[in-house]
Amino acid sequence: MALFHPKIVLLLSIIILALHALALYQFYWYWTIPWFDMAMHAAGGFTAGILFFVLARNHVPIIFQAPPYAIIIAGVSVTALIGVGWELYEFLYDTFIIERNVNLLLQANVTDTLSDLFFDLLGGLIAALLFITSKKINIDK
Repeated sequence: MALFHPKIVLLLSIIILALHALALYQFYWYWTIPWFDMAMHAAGGFTAGILFFVLARNHVPIIFQAPPYAIIIAGVSVTALIGVGWELYEFLYDTFIIERNVNLLLQANVTDTLSDLFFDLLGGLIAALLFITSKKINIDK
């Protein structure tokens, strides 16, 4: 499937980074569009999931001898790790960069953090399910 190609991962990453920069510094979409943060986390989780499958297919193909549920768990787990890393970035940004401007916090509260992680995982799960059903591996094993 063309979706699971390194150039697609790079393109999606650039788009997400550009949208993030515009939302953060130019248009303040995170604070003016209620669903924007959720969409960005889902897109980021999806991209992280695709990145995992591209890298695994190219560098550790033995992983695809595992049952499909284990492959899905591996993809979602890597997405979770990346999502937690992003939440750490948001915490550090809020703590050291914005100089305590409460109106521009990236992490408003624990509910926001959990919502972010949920949408990261949802995006990773969608990527995993697309990979499993793309017939890149034999799901009948």
